[in-house]
Amino acid sequence: KYWQILAANNFEGSDFALPFFHLKNAKGKFWKLKFSDTYEGGRPQSIPKLTRDVDYALLEQQLFSLLQDYNERQEIIDSLILHWFSSDQRKLEELLEIHKSLNGLEDFNVNQDINKIDNNLTEPKFYLRKALVRNSFFRRFVVHVYDYQCAFCRMRVTRLSNQNLVDGAHIKPLSIFYDNTINNGISLCKNHHWAFDKGWFCINSKYRIIVSKDLQEESPNSKLMKDYQGEVILLPSSERFLPSIESFEWHQKNVFKF
Repeated sequence: KYWQILAANNFEGSDFALPFFHLKNAKGKFWKLKFSDTYEGGRPQSIPKLTRDVDYALLEQQLFSLLQDYNERQEIIDSLILHWFSSDQRKLEELLEIHKSLNGLEDFNVNQDINKIDNNLTEPKFYLRKALVRNSFFRRFVVHVYDYQCAFCRMRVTRLSNQNLVDGAHIKPLSIFYDNTINNGISLCKNHHWAFDKGWFCINSKYRIIVSKDLQEESPNSKLMKDYQGEVILLPSSERFLPSIESFEWHQKNVFKF
């Protein structure tokens, strides 16, 4: 059910053995297979046959190096999701419900010793996969419910390729709270996302903008941040996706610089 909702309309099948094997034919040649001594040719049609025919796979070194950077990994994950996963409105609503159920599960700390988790070696892998999926869809859903606009300045720039200039930002940091619920998110352009994380402005309980008093600004072609003082941010049309007042209060108390 989950894959059926996630996959693009023109994608058929969900057998992991096929992409694992056929990625070796990609034009970029970023995926290389080390075949086993017993491999007799052909393509593996199942996971057991894939396990017998292939010892391991190697990533091209440049891509491997790129994947070591957290931000680069997120860009790649988001690009894959935008390319393959449907943007159909109805399916996005279904995904939002699945996203909510995923967040009902207990979080896994990827830095925790793998041997301390109930001695179950498959459990950490499950939670790590869950965290990656949740974080990627969090960003996509947040910008979707804000109609791809920045909640601060209302800028909206998109391309036909489903790319846009706004981020799904966490209000309370993911690194501290592991909270990927939609209500802990706000859609912000790159500049205002950075400024929000640095505490240059905050949002009060009335959803009004409070800008730090010590900013020195020059912006001849656009509105200054201080000119947004007291304005109400852009809010999602659906009340159930409104950003959490409690999250904004935490941000104002712990991040905002008066």
